[in-house]
Amino acid sequence: MTTSNDAPAMVLPETRAMTTGGRRPRISFDRILAVLLVLPSIIAIAIFVYGFIGWTLRVSLSQWTRGLIANLAWDGFKRYTE
Repeated sequence: MTTSNDAPAMVLPETRAMTTGGRRPRISFDRILAVLLVLPSIIAIAIFVYGFIGWTLRVSLSQWTRGLIANLAWDGFKRYTE
């Protein structure tokens, strides 16, 4: 017997997914906002860490010698095997 003063039963997340008929839950505004707030940091890390690691590898495997003018012709591992 239930009365109007009884609190509704708590629905656990596992059972909530089962009651939606197997559909994926909707993406909430909070989830979208969290991703948008973290996205600039992820892009900055991609550019300033992994981008510069790639650039350093490219330059180290090129024919760039002393001077300010870059010669990025492919030299491979010749510089390291001599």
